[in-house]
Amino acid sequence: MMYRATLFVCLIVMGFTNLQAQIITITGRVVDDQTGEGIEDAVVAAGDMAVGTAFDGSFSLRLNPTIDQRLSLSMEGFLPVIINIPLDAPDPYSVGEVRLSAETDRTKTEDLIQEIPVIELTASDFDENAAGNVSGLLQAARDPFISAAAFQFSAARFRIRGYESRYTTVLLNGVSANDPGTGDVFWSEWAGLNDVMRAQENLVGLAFQADAIANIGGITTFDTRAHRQRKQIRAGYATSNRTYTNRAMLTYSTGWLKNDWAISVSGSRRWGQEGYIRGTHFDGWSYFLSVDKRIARNHILNLTVLGAPVNRGRSIANTHEQYDIAGSHYYNPYWGYQEGEVRNSRVVDAHQPIAILRYDWQMDRGSQLMASFSWQDGKYGSSSLEWADARDPRPEYYRRWPSSIDDPESAAAVEQALREDESLRQVDWNYLYQTNYNNLETVRDVDGIQGNDVTGLRSRYMLQEFRSDARTLQGRVVYTKSLKNKHLFSAGLQGQQLQTDYFKSVLDLLGGDFWLDIDRFAEFDFPNNPEVLQNDLDRPNHLVREGDRFGYDYQINSLNYQGWGQINLSGRRVDGFLGAELGNTSFYRQGNTRNGRFPENSQGKSEVLNFLTWTGKAGLTYKIDGRNYLSGAVFAAANAPDFNNAFVSPRTRDQVVADLPTEKVYSGELTYRLQAPSFKFRATGYVTEIHDQTDVITFFNDLENTFGNYILKGLDRRHIGTEWGAEWKVTPAVTLNGAAALGQYYYTNRALASVVQDNTGEFIYQDRTVYLKNFHMDGMPQEAFSFGVTYNSSRFWFANIQLNYFRKSFLDFSPDRRTAAAVDGVEQGSEQWNAIIRQEELPDGFMLNVFGGKSWKVKNTFLYLNVGINNILNNTDLITGGFEQLRFDEESRDVNRFPNRYFYAFGLNYFVNFSVRI
Repeated sequence: MMYRATLFVCLIVMGFTNLQAQIITITGRVVDDQTGEGIEDAVVAAGDMAVGTAFDGSFSLRLNPTIDQRLSLSMEGFLPVIINIPLDAPDPYSVGEVRLSAETDRTKTEDLIQEIPVIELTASDFDENAAGNVSGLLQAARDPFISAAAFQFSAARFRIRGYESRYTTVLLNGVSANDPGTGDVFWSEWAGLNDVMRAQENLVGLAFQADAIANIGGITTFDTRAHRQRKQIRAGYATSNRTYTNRAMLTYSTGWLKNDWAISVSGSRRWGQEGYIRGTHFDGWSYFLSVDKRIARNHILNLTVLGAPVNRGRSIANTHEQYDIAGSHYYNPYWGYQEGEVRNSRVVDAHQPIAILRYDWQMDRGSQLMASFSWQDGKYGSSSLEWADARDPRPEYYRRWPSSIDDPESAAAVEQALREDESLRQVDWNYLYQTNYNNLETVRDVDGIQGNDVTGLRSRYMLQEFRSDARTLQGRVVYTKSLKNKHLFSAGLQGQQLQTDYFKSVLDLLGGDFWLDIDRFAEFDFPNNPEVLQNDLDRPNHLVREGDRFGYDYQINSLNYQGWGQINLSGRRVDGFLGAELGNTSFYRQGNTRNGRFPENSQGKSEVLNFLTWTGKAGLTYKIDGRNYLSGAVFAAANAPDFNNAFVSPRTRDQVVADLPTEKVYSGELTYRLQAPSFKFRATGYVTEIHDQTDVITFFNDLENTFGNYILKGLDRRHIGTEWGAEWKVTPAVTLNGAAALGQYYYTNRALASVVQDNTGEFIYQDRTVYLKNFHMDGMPQEAFSFGVTYNSSRFWFANIQLNYFRKSFLDFSPDRRTAAAVDGVEQGSEQWNAIIRQEELPDGFMLNVFGGKSWKVKNTFLYLNVGINNILNNTDLITGGFEQLRFDEESRDVNRFPNRYFYAFGLNYFVNFSVRI
């Protein structure tokens, strides 16, 4: 062990020592051949050294001309230039002004590949900026594994290293796009803006990135400044059978104008009456405006405004019984016919626009200051059916299916009826309306006013909308300084303030006049106490109508801030970086109504919860030569808990989960990378430990006829595995690629569970041991493999075929079934015992995908056609995930009383896109 440590130290010393030999400074300026203006962020590379040009196109690069004699200058959209450096070049040596010509006749296949539609992740489901730079390991050049994960594995809900989106840092024009309260990334907030989201950088894992100390999942940065958009007019139309049928898009970007302004505008619409799954309509608009103003030569001010309003129908996971009777793995019980038209009861309606003001100051050739400020506001609503004093209207309700009926003859009759009559498997809108039409009632003492009686149609059924409307204000400042010998220092400050309104509103009374705002579940718990039934004690017997709030109404207010600094040292053979961040997160609940079950702690401000957060990160890269690299990095952090897991039942009261800890994260990785002209290869091994997680789950307990809150504390988990990616350019036209992810993501300890009855606050049980050790994380394949062949024609078309294989996927499990109480009285090792305890592993699956495209040039106009066909063999049996129901009958111990639910991947699906660029 000591020998290895000594050898590693010696390699570092030797690497930095090599900097002293025969190093000279190369200077110059890169300009646009047509306009004569400097090109910012062009890549200047020689051997294993590389820099980006400044705002005016100037650069300074240190290299050893006895080893690196070819200087490469490149920029997206321009033809690269190669300059030979003389062996006897003086120090400093200037190459003068280098003019880059825009790509015209040499529209490359790579440019065509950029026209492949970007995968658009929504809440219902989930460019090649080749730098030619071998020193900094910039992953903006497409990594074979990352490419497979994004374009091939996503259909199976694959997640890189098993991490949720909150473990990836995302920056949108300088500000954080991670939700300040949960850390999650909502990609749908800028969906449909593919043309203006191509200026991005993606780093996976623990690599260094100057703009932030990235999380364990890496970092994605989007630069939306107008002058970074390709100068163009682009129009496109696409058709698909996935989540929508049509997409139209129009983009106009000016580049820098003579008056030092730059403008970029983009808009699109995605729509369809039905997606791949029946009843899932989609109507989404997107808009984007970015305006730059160059103030003097070294100041740029940018304003970006974007948004993506959407209205879409949802679907649900179902049981095997329901899929079998419906005759399809894509059965969706959320819709039904209303006057001959399909209507979905579960609809997402969201619009959360973002405005970003960014300021860039090129202080000198090596120093930059970036300041960004953003404001986001809007709504996120999701509808569902609500009912009172009436039968459950949900077609998927388990009591309406044969497996819940004890009498065999009755069960057989119900099954036959469900198979033969589709309407019995769907929402009966007519029944809901007729029930309300026939329910004339008088409500006494409305709003607590004696004698204030109201007579009308009291709705027994209605559509409610769950709202979570967030307002976020944030600011972020980053200072970057290029030091001597290509070293880099960066530091920053960030602050975020979030206020989220959580409430329910009346969306549609379904023919009724009003809804009585009382808790229908409390009627069973407190039948003789009318005050306890009230959702708002200050307005008892309150009647609500369409657009009114009811049920619950509260805010979560959060404030967090961080300061960080890091340094990246670049040597001849060894690069290294070290960074640290310190911050604080605080949040509290603000109740807007006084709940009848909890009048003392439901209204007003709760206690303020404060958490000290920190991050440390370090890494080394050993450059074996200009093509082979070995790198390693370590990471440690303490994160504030998600505020959704901090309160026992925030809908009704401000009770905090006891002894709430911070989450601890520890991670390390080791990577070997080969970058050769015709061959790319990367192999990474990683291990991550996440400790002290808390999870609060709200569920409906049919047996108690009320909601409950399931609190899991002390969750520890491990993510360990390897990633492999390779790309071999066999001939100028044929490229082979392969990727593999071999992971194990599982819990490493026994957690403690408590269950609280929602309406009374009483613990059904507390600190019960849950035997979760070695149970697997759910919702993704832990092993995935891809192999493909791409043919690139010299006549500007390409074709790709890709075979993907997935295994080691597991269902989300119910913790309640992994307790001693769940198997009390059951013979250990028996079939019933195993059925209760065992976590279900899903079958392996495969998918064959085909992509192709062609481009044409007509004078100064470029035409692009792309076709993508996923799952061309129409494999409709690939289960992508699912879950056990939290409800468990401890009397019969029958796991089939509440059977598992499953999601299936789409069968054959396609995307065809045609676009024109001027």
